[in-house]
Amino acid sequence: MGFSDESNLAVASNCIKGGFVSIVKGASLLRDDELITPFFNPRLTSPTQISYTEPILSLQWLNDHELLLLRKGCRTLSRFDVKHLTSTDLATLPNYIDHCVFDSTHNHYILATSDGRVTSIDCRENGRYATHWATLNTSHNAVTTLLVDATKPHELVVSYNDPCIMSVLDMRSTRTSSITGKKVPGVLHSHTLSSEKKRHIVAMEPFFSEDEVVTCFSDGSVAVVHKYSGETRLTCDCLSRLEACSWDAIVSRPMRSCSLRSGLYIPSICNRMTSIPVLDFDSLVLSEENTSPKPLFIPCEDEVFGCCYSEELDRLYRVMFTCLDLIISFIREGSYESLPGEDKNLIHRTLFDWICNKAPEVINAVPEYLKKKYAVLFALLIKVDYPQSWPDVFESLLHVRTLSQSHLYMYLSILYFVDEEVVQGAGGTRAPTDREGLVAGMRVKDCLRDSCIGAIFQSWIEVLQQYGDGTDAMSVDLCNKALETLSEYADWIDIAFMTNEVTLQILFKLLGNPNYVENVLLCFEELYANNPDVTTSILELLMAVVKELVESIPSILSANDLATMNEARECISLVFECIPAVLHQEYLNPILVLPDILSKLVVQMQREAAIHENSPAAAFSMNLKQHLPMLLEGLFAQIKLPEDYSFDSDSGIDADADMYRNSLKRVVVSLIRLYPAAYLDFIDLLFRSVVPLEHFTVAEWRDAEAAVTFVYYFGDGCNVTVGDNPYKARFLTLLTTLLQSGVLVKHYHFSVLMAAMDTVSRYQTLLLPLKETHYSCLSIFMEGLNGSKQRVREKAVTLLSRYVAGLKENVVPFQQGILEAVQRMIMIPTPQDVMRVSSEPTYFEAIYPLFFISSSIICGTWNNPQDIYTFYHNTFLVLYGNIAAAREQLTGAAGDRFVYIAIAYNLGCIANMLKGATSNPMSALASLASLAGAEGGMKEEMVKVLQLYLECYPLALAPNTEYLTAQLDALIHRLVTLLKEGILPYTATLVSSLCSLRNIKALTTCLDVLNQIFSFNKNKHEQYLDPLVGVVTEQYYSELAGDDDAAGKKSETVLQFYCFLDLVISYSSSVLYSQTNAPYLSQYLSTLLKGITEIPQIQVNKLCITDYRKLAAAWLDPSTQVPEEVRSILLQHILNEVLPVLFQLGQLAHFDMTNPMCITTVNEVAGLLFQLAKISPAFNEFFFGVFLANAGCSNDVVASFRNCFQQKRSDALVTFLREFFRQLCKP
Repeated sequence: MGFSDESNLAVASNCIKGGFVSIVKGASLLRDDELITPFFNPRLTSPTQISYTEPILSLQWLNDHELLLLRKGCRTLSRFDVKHLTSTDLATLPNYIDHCVFDSTHNHYILATSDGRVTSIDCRENGRYATHWATLNTSHNAVTTLLVDATKPHELVVSYNDPCIMSVLDMRSTRTSSITGKKVPGVLHSHTLSSEKKRHIVAMEPFFSEDEVVTCFSDGSVAVVHKYSGETRLTCDCLSRLEACSWDAIVSRPMRSCSLRSGLYIPSICNRMTSIPVLDFDSLVLSEENTSPKPLFIPCEDEVFGCCYSEELDRLYRVMFTCLDLIISFIREGSYESLPGEDKNLIHRTLFDWICNKAPEVINAVPEYLKKKYAVLFALLIKVDYPQSWPDVFESLLHVRTLSQSHLYMYLSILYFVDEEVVQGAGGTRAPTDREGLVAGMRVKDCLRDSCIGAIFQSWIEVLQQYGDGTDAMSVDLCNKALETLSEYADWIDIAFMTNEVTLQILFKLLGNPNYVENVLLCFEELYANNPDVTTSILELLMAVVKELVESIPSILSANDLATMNEARECISLVFECIPAVLHQEYLNPILVLPDILSKLVVQMQREAAIHENSPAAAFSMNLKQHLPMLLEGLFAQIKLPEDYSFDSDSGIDADADMYRNSLKRVVVSLIRLYPAAYLDFIDLLFRSVVPLEHFTVAEWRDAEAAVTFVYYFGDGCNVTVGDNPYKARFLTLLTTLLQSGVLVKHYHFSVLMAAMDTVSRYQTLLLPLKETHYSCLSIFMEGLNGSKQRVREKAVTLLSRYVAGLKENVVPFQQGILEAVQRMIMIPTPQDVMRVSSEPTYFEAIYPLFFISSSIICGTWNNPQDIYTFYHNTFLVLYGNIAAAREQLTGAAGDRFVYIAIAYNLGCIANMLKGATSNPMSALASLASLAGAEGGMKEEMVKVLQLYLECYPLALAPNTEYLTAQLDALIHRLVTLLKEGILPYTATLVSSLCSLRNIKALTTCLDVLNQIFSFNKNKHEQYLDPLVGVVTEQYYSELAGDDDAAGKKSETVLQFYCFLDLVISYSSSVLYSQTNAPYLSQYLSTLLKGITEIPQIQVNKLCITDYRKLAAAWLDPSTQVPEEVRSILLQHILNEVLPVLFQLGQLAHFDMTNPMCITTVNEVAGLLFQLAKISPAFNEFFFGVFLANAGCSNDVVASFRNCFQQKRSDALVTFLREFFRQLCKP
């Protein structure tokens, strides 16, 4: 039973057939007569209920209209909507769910299951959920209850049955289990609660102290247990007189509308009892004989009280806490506003008198929870009374801080909660959402900015200056409290406070003290989060010093100024004293200035290395090389991945970390180039001390991954893969030792395996000649193929395919094992599989490299030709069958898109098989005809693939088939690459099939394929090309489905068509005046002209001008054998139609002489004119005698053209025309 508010009551009831949840609604459910028999009370609205087949285990209100529901012996977590009376399943787990708490801080559900595990999940749509972490419980000890205290939302208290154990888990700190490879929470404390009687905890509730909980045991006893020490006190056997009773549940919730008795603590619900036990701490007498609260028993019909627990036994503290809590309640509920002014002033004076009149030792003795409650009340009074009725509150507080260290701590606590409760800084728990709260926060902020925020900020700085060097507990507490408060205010006070030189110097100094690192970084994190422009402020001073030093060194050396040099040495020494403290911190966000500082220092190190070799002035060197080990050690610490790195390409955290690592990599590479031997010494040190090989498999994953990454970086700074590198032998020894030790495949974390695969692939050319390393390298990739993470398997497949291609015939000893491993991974998706992962259309693309690997291995000349043919023939048959089955499922409905994708995957598999066959330099498929099988040769198999392509292509014309189109394109291009001249006899079939579809997309594909075919086969293909030119040109000028732009054709189609014409003109221009095409020669030339005048694409314009130049060279040169009629047609076309167009290019809307493509187009114009002038006297006569005269060109222009035409090269004409067109293009 539980209330959501005063008018909703949820009641769960069970019977032998299952369970029921009833929702009772009424005007006031808090009166005793309405709680006795709610189902038969005529003043209530009719109850509503829903039934389940399993008994109800527990109910929890998530909000005013939703319940979280657990059922006994059920694996499903459900949410019950009381408004619509519907039940929704959130998640179904592998084991029965026994307990659940809702982590509102992170919006997660924390579940205890019947196998003794505790799991944190994030529920998503359609019953899917993501697991954030899960505990290990090899003994399967059952969980009896869970508790999350609102004061420490990151801690989870878990109790176990037998033995009776209480554990405190830190949900913020997770690590990867070496057993399961999954995240597990950190364990802060775990204690066995010993007892003479066998019992276990059945319920827990928070105590007022943040460190204790009230526990109810199965034997009926109640005790206060310290979470961190396991110490038990205030034990009360309140149910000792009821022998058969046990607690099933305890729910404590204060109800302010009920009369509240001080010191009474009541469990709200108790099972199988006729009375409710009430623990009366007021009646407790402190004596050696009586150390437990006295239990009272109140009948169920009596009024139900709210509950609150007190920390200390001292009545004074309990009374004060109750008073503070009541006043806070009055303020939060709005009752305080109606108090007279004199009463408010009395409260103000009383609060100040209490703290001002207390001696420091008395304040120190006050419990922490009471100090916190006092500070919260003070902050809330500031929220409602400042400045209108309490204008001098902050001046008074500034005075309080001067009384003693204890008073100073209270001052800092009050300021902390002013931001937490009123303004709401970062990390707060009560961000104001109502308009009244927002207005109050803005009022307080504005008044503080206008009055005393400067004095308050200065008080924090004075605390850090005065106590920052202290080592006693009070100094550390004061500094940390000042830093915590400063971090809360950092996001809204004037940024100048935080970035001034004094503040940065103090914070930078404290950064080197481990007591303050976390809070200092929190201050800088707030700067970064809210002021991205000042992210680098934490190192600005250091950067300025380093920059000035490094830039001044040359002038110091040239001046031979020993005194200045010694001063610079001292400065640089101070810098290097600061660097270790900076490098060995884990930053909340990457500090991008840090790599810049290191880069500057490396520049000076490079300068010194050069001076040492070439100049006697080396005596003035700062000898920065001595700091190299420290720099490498610090870089290693910084280059480690953050603990929350998720290896997700879409993660913002990952993107920041990658950018930071890449910037640090540049520094590392520079150091490698400078001191390669010292870097190798450092790598040796890493594998001897930091991650020794004998313990590498259990080393911390971030250290192990960073160590392997450092090996990877060496090749970027010292290219050991080419030439006779002096460090090649040593590095190769290190690398082979690391590989042959086998530790890279045994580490528990997948990131190390990924780094190892990258490293092997990086140094593949170095390792391939060493046969003794082949097994070790392949074992790394094979381990990756069996990885539990998809991204590991994808990387393994890609890099293995590259490595196998490099092995060539050396793959033979490992061939069978690789193929078996690959075969186990292959799963060709069906339309249903595609539908299952519809949000990720490329989910199954990882299978492509598997087909690539298999094909590249099988096609090698070391295999039997019959085996090669059998492999391709049988595999193709399977894929053909899959495609045929999928095509039968097409219905013309929206669901067809999944069928199209499934077909695309099968086509992609074939394309990758062809890719594998062409990538192997020792491929037996280079001679297709020799691979004959029982049913024909491999050439016939390739023809079948072409037929399959033509059969499937019409499917790509349907909507939403982009992925299918991409795989079809990949297939035909791979087929062309493999067949080479063998595909020429089938070009007519291919063109007729695609053109018959009468579709612009099909025409574009046809042109693209033709361009590839005839690019591969540039000569002796006229017989195949001759009949195609007219067909393609006619299709281009036809009205086709899919035409949608102003020019009547898509820009891609236009470009492909003119590329096709360019290919024809470049290698077989005689085709244009063949017997087939001669009647249409004028139309082809007109098409080229339209490419200049009508196509607003400068790339096409340039291509057409180039083609005119090629035609002129091939047809107008007297030494070539071309029909005179053809020469005449081309020459007249150029003189009468092309020349005027060329000199009007500057008038085209898309022509701009600032565009590089337009400039190169002018170059082509110059090339055409120069070519014509050299080979055609008729052109010269027309150009100077008619064209330039009619154009009205000046004598200077005519003379310039004559002079340029007389040169041996066209460079002068190019220069002249560029300036000529610039003048024409001027507005």
